[in-house]
Amino acid sequence: MSSHTLPSFACSTWPIGACLEKVEQLVGERMWVPINEIQSTYLRALYYRTRGVNLDVVESMASFSAQEVVNWLAKRGFTIEIEPFNPLQFGLASVLDVLLRWIEGNAERHTISSGDGSERAGVKIHGHIPFFKAEGHSEVVIEVPNRDEKTHVYMTILENPPTDEFGLVRLARQLSMTRTPLRLRFHGVIFPMIHLEEKRDLDWIVGLRMTNGGNPPLRIHRAVQMVRLRMNEQGVRAQSAAVMTMRAAGAPPVPFVINRPFLLWIERDGVDEPLYTAWLNYDSWKNPGGLT
Repeated sequence: MSSHTLPSFACSTWPIGACLEKVEQLVGERMWVPINEIQSTYLRALYYRTRGVNLDVVESMASFSAQEVVNWLAKRGFTIEIEPFNPLQFGLASVLDVLLRWIEGNAERHTISSGDGSERAGVKIHGHIPFFKAEGHSEVVIEVPNRDEKTHVYMTILENPPTDEFGLVRLARQLSMTRTPLRLRFHGVIFPMIHLEEKRDLDWIVGLRMTNGGNPPLRIHRAVQMVRLRMNEQGVRAQSAAVMTMRAAGAPPVPFVINRPFLLWIERDGVDEPLYTAWLNYDSWKNPGGLT
């Protein structure tokens, strides 16, 4: 697929990791067992590096009620449907929400001529813009100043993005770690407004297991991520939600069903003869409405 027809996409691994940490807190275990190479890469290169880092822009929860998980997400602006849990399942959810505003008086609406020849809504930032170069990347990297001194927004032209899992994360980290200041004769920057929203199944993490003491191990049964990115002349808001369903790794037990005529009796300890006996055919299978 040509890079010009490839749809936009975004990712954040923080909500995924927050869900895993919530499982660890509930179960009291920290040993994850991957079943494929992508899971191994994620645990080794991403999750174990950031586990325990507390961010004020990430929150998470766990519940045995699917509706409670749905309601928690809805209060944070995400609509993700979840099937009801069976007795061996529980749900996890996490949300990352970063809201940054450009420096007051520095930004205005602007029309931008895009590379495909169309006119698009854009943003013009006035004043000094830090420029950088990074190893192995031919385009300049810019930082767009915002009001939060500890959180930074970087942009760089990239026509052929990596499409493998975590490829964008690795690339952004590489550019950040190897960037050095660059002196360029530009004043300000113009970039497009953005409205991106997508939801996708996280199939690569399904099956990841956690040891559970002497109990059957837990496994991720289903995982979904929703991302939303909005950017205009006011600032940028980046949001991501992850939802997971956990269940015992073994086949869930099914109830024994009495579906033919049966014998019922009631007895008391120390008494040889039953207090009550009954053989119950289909004619008696009806709701009594009450016991008194």
